Amino acid sequence: MKINIEKLEDIAKVIAGQSPISSYYNDTGEGYPFLQGKTDFGKLYPNAKTWCTKPKKIAKSKDILLSVRAPVGAVNIANTDLCIGRGICAIRANDKCHHKYLYYYLKTHERQIQRFQTGSTFKSITVAKIKQLKIPLPKTLDEQIKIANLLTQVEALIAKREESIRLLDELLRSSFLDMFGDPVLNDKGWKKERIEKNINTSSGGTPSRRKFEYYNGDIPWIKSGELNQGVIYSTKESISKKGLENSSAKRVEPNTVLLAMYGATVGVSAITKIHATTNQAVCALVPKDKNQINSIFLLNQLKFLKKYLISKGIGGGQPNISQTIIKKTEIIFPKKTLQDKFATIVHRIEETKVQYQKSLDELRELFGSLSQRAFRGELGL
Repeated sequence: MKINIEKLEDIAKVIAGQSPISSYYNDTGEGYPFLQGKTDFGKLYPNAKTWCTKPKKIAKSKDILLSVRAPVGAVNIANTDLCIGRGICAIRANDKCHHKYLYYYLKTHERQIQRFQTGSTFKSITVAKIKQLKIPLPKTLDEQIKIANLLTQVEALIAKREESIRLLDELLRSSFLDMFGDPVLNDKGWKKERIEKNINTSSGGTPSRRKFEYYNGDIPWIKSGELNQGVIYSTKESISKKGLENSSAKRVEPNTVLLAMYGATVGVSAITKIHATTNQAVCALVPKDKNQINSIFLLNQLKFLKKYLISKGIGGGQPNISQTIIKKTEIIFPKKTLQDKFATIVHRIEETKVQYQKSLDELRELFGSLSQRAFRGELGL
């Protein structure tokens, strides 16, 4: 497949957004959907929250929408005529280029686009820079359409697998509610006690970053951001025995429940499947008597308590929760046999989820490989 390198301005028109006068805004659906930036983007098409009756700049259906203000580089496709503000530009493909092909190229090259952004605090990219972007373009529209269709098919498979995983998570949530009710409301009247009565809590620490020998050892080190995984099998960083001995980092055993106390993941809980250590933003919860509470049950109960815990936190945009708050939080204590039964259900669901996740990872890898080969002209379509 022959590929020509074209400047974007030669294969598309770039239209800078311009915010209309605020008195023409509304939230009742009157006029044009109004997009201000990436926050209005969906997976493929935008989700407008505001409308405008007197727009200054309009994107037409099938135009590519590019976020030009932090975060720079995200793309969507206009599915109707839209009013676009200063945070977005519209890219209108001409007869040389198929819009969906161009969309996929820009989507898979977001980092390359970000290289052209400027600004120290608020990053942005100019229309002039966007026009100069180099686009590898198959010679015929037919070849471009075939590439776009292939990538669309793989994306559809990815979306189906993501939905399957979401439904498993929903099944898990529903199973918990059916068996135990809402632990915040305690609508099934279970015994409630403070966490500190039945569970020991502790937090870790961070070895000095100035001591190179404290890092890259053989002891996994869990940070609060990693709790988003839900189940922890590996960590991004590790520390050495010296790092452990010369810091407040604490060891945690496999199947320990962990809770993020501050940062972007505050209130998020997870369980570790490995011997590890934690930093100071992670609280470890260890039952005093394993015959009283099942760790899998505890983990899932904490997920329902996330909003409650955050509401008790201290601070502004990202409130912090302390061990004191955690210790004083009341949780329900159903019969241990019922907790164990729920843990069995979790195990079965998680087994299926692991298989689905593996399939999802493979599909994402396939999409990346196909897109790279396509834009290098290596696909024989």
